[in-house]
Amino acid sequence: MEWRGAAACERRRCKPDGYGLYTRNGVGYGFLLEYDRGTESARKYAAKFRAYYHYRDSGQASRDYDGMPTILFVTTSPSTEDRIAEQAYRAWFCRGTEPLRVLLTTTERISRHVEGVLGPIWRTPGDRSGNLGERGYWLPRAPASRPASGGHAASISGGFEWTTLARSSCDNKREASNRAAGAEHAGLKSGPGFGLARAAS
Repeated sequence: MEWRGAAACERRRCKPDGYGLYTRNGVGYGFLLEYDRGTESARKYAAKFRAYYHYRDSGQASRDYDGMPTILFVTTSPSTEDRIAEQAYRAWFCRGTEPLRVLLTTTERISRHVEGVLGPIWRTPGDRSGNLGERGYWLPRAPASRPASGGHAASISGGFEWTTLARSSCDNKREASNRAAGAEHAGLKSGPGFGLARAAS
């Protein structure tokens, strides 16, 4: 396990708590860690996701890493997890681009599961039902011949899709953009994949 502290991976407004590289069967899976105690406002969460999108879309992330790492949010309560998930969803929906790979969980879920952070405790921003929704693994359940997205995507998609938020001005702008762009955005219709491996039933 390789770990870099916050100071080593801070890039202007992009300030994760650290970067980790977990290696399994010779394959590395990189992640940026965000540990949140639920003290930040919705506005700050929104700004955080804007910074991450800019970091990726500007090409800086590809210069720092072999592809944009998965962003793992760990928080102290389900309600905070829901608030972060909603801001992550809105940030993607307003931006109208390929979504960041964002997964969320709580400290309680980590401590309760025998596999800890490697267990099926993660959710995507699109699953706004929180405790009622399915959880999945961060890493793929079977070793991959090569890591996705240059070694920093955590997993293949488990079929998870984002649900739809109430209509907003951002929604309306995105809808208008889709109509104008036509087929350019057709790939989003099936729902964005967030690198979550489905837990075995």
